[in-house]
Amino acid sequence: MKSPCSPAYAAGLTYSGVGALSFLGRIPRKGHPSPDGKTVSPEFIENMTRWLVSRQTLTLQDDEDGLDVVDDEPPDPEPAPAPPVFPPTFHVLDGFSASMDAATHTNPPSVEVSEYDRQWVGVNGRCNKVADTCYTFWVGGTLGMLNKVYLQDFNGIRRYLLEKTQHRIGGFGKMPGNLPDILHSHHGLVALATMRESDLRSIDPTLCISVSARENFEQQMAASQAGLGE
Repeated sequence: MKSPCSPAYAAGLTYSGVGALSFLGRIPRKGHPSPDGKTVSPEFIENMTRWLVSRQTLTLQDDEDGLDVVDDEPPDPEPAPAPPVFPPTFHVLDGFSASMDAATHTNPPSVEVSEYDRQWVGVNGRCNKVADTCYTFWVGGTLGMLNKVYLQDFNGIRRYLLEKTQHRIGGFGKMPGNLPDILHSHHGLVALATMRESDLRSIDPTLCISVSARENFEQQMAASQAGLGE
């Protein structure tokens, strides 16, 4: 959120906030203990994870619901507006799975959808918005920092990226049918890497670089500090 008590709708801001906490050592990480032993509460992790997982949606385009998908603010009301139609979104109400094998939705989506439509799962930035390629990274990367990335629908999101927003000339667009651009192409690739795409290097979601690059940097820093201590 941008300020206290404002709606928690921006997944990009959420990624930045959790990333800052991670840099400060407040997010539990294996092999990287907090310098002062202080971390965020389990309730923070669970509530944050619940909100992030609920960003998965089957609404991939805006051609029927009439919602504004370009700006963060909803469209200006028309005279005598019809009742709004909100796109379907997954709602996870139960506890979270302990492993990737157990990460399955025990409850059906909140709306009736066909098995055909469930093949593709997009990710939005806040409630009642359509999917956008960049949010597959903002949400997936944040879940990665929380060690909860396995709660995503890997197969559905992968198919959404590779079959819906990937363009025939290469790269990824913002939404299905959009021309590719650098931002969404980057975010689409990194999102796939967080889901362990076999042809991509493993990614560090906090630094947004490959794990091998991070390890190389850590080795160089350790060697440099050792040299200074001699």
